Amino acid sequence: MTDADLQHEEREAREARRKAEAEKQTITFGGKPRDTGGDDFAALFEQLADAALADGTEWFVRSRPPRLAIQEQHPASAGVPDRVEKARTGAISCRMPCDLQ
Repeated sequence: MTDADLQHEEREAREARRKAEAEKQTITFGGKPRDTGGDDFAALFEQLADAALADGTEWFVRSRPPRLAIQEQHPASAGVPDRVEKARTGAISCRMPCDLQ
């Protein structure tokens, strides 16, 4: 192998690593692949989001984080296993230090 062959192999290996890395950080948005590691990704994504919001709020509503449902409050002992409740009330002793009071 000559130096030119070695340099060619090295270039091909670098290009393969670059393509693999770009593929790992690529998402599909708006039906097109987008490189999240690209220098212009943030600006491009902002423009795409603005355009989607201009068409209506459906995209924004779908993209919001989910909200927790309000849950009913129960007394502190509800759902506590019987042996823990007995230890808390003194019906049985607890061999380990515990904050059940």
